[in-house]
Amino acid sequence: MRGQTVIEGKFELKIRVRRPDNRRRDLDNLLKALSDGLVKGGVINDDHLCESINIRWVYAGDPCEIEITPFVSD
Repeated sequence: MRGQTVIEGKFELKIRVRRPDNRRRDLDNLLKALSDGLVKGGVINDDHLCESINIRWVYAGDPCEIEITPFVSD
């Protein structure tokens, strides 16, 4: 992962996933695997600390791009 740092405490996720083909797929099925992988990889302490998630399909670029930022309350 590029620029990997450990996020302590609450965080927000922005996920962009390149659609591999035209078959029907559900974005929400990707969330659990991605968040568990971030914990296992030591990027975040625990996925229950996520306060906000934005996920969408993209049609160009990297297969999967994840941006994690510390959560700042309103």
